[in-house]
Amino acid sequence: MNAKIKSTKATRSSDAATRYVQPGDEAAAAEAASADEVEPPTPVYSTVTDPVWADAGHSRIDCQVQFIHLSEPAPFTASPVDSTAHGREIFERCAAGEFGSVAEYVPSGDELAAARDRLMAAVSRDITMLAESIEFGMADKGDDKRLEALRRYRVALYQTDLSDPATVSLPSPPES
Repeated sequence: MNAKIKSTKATRSSDAATRYVQPGDEAAAAEAASADEVEPPTPVYSTVTDPVWADAGHSRIDCQVQFIHLSEPAPFTASPVDSTAHGREIFERCAAGEFGSVAEYVPSGDELAAARDRLMAAVSRDITMLAESIEFGMADKGDDKRLEALRRYRVALYQTDLSDPATVSLPSPPES
């Protein structure tokens, strides 16, 4: 019966090599293990280009990677918690600027519309409460000016052109 010893040199589970050693042959097992420790990992990529943050929190980086086994660069999203060593390495090297500066994240039109809608819903609740407090004579000094400012802000949000996400800047809320 043969005992299996897995190679530790692989950078991906699909690269794992299996060596068979006879039971009781500790010298062969030790030699196989030490050979694996000395050999550098097989590279899985050669170049990385076009790094851009994949989210506003800077937790992932989108880029183009030339993998050794592919003829053309492939889109890749690298993360510091990637399941592969090369994914974590690409993230670290991109974040360190080894492949050029990482371009800033640009939200999609749908993401901007959702953010605008969330802001409009929140300001609408504030407008309703202020309008009711004024209507019922329960308003504080300055609530009428605050109500007008919030209404103008809501209209400005509504009128924001989201057609080019790279240039969109949502208006700032009025000061309290």
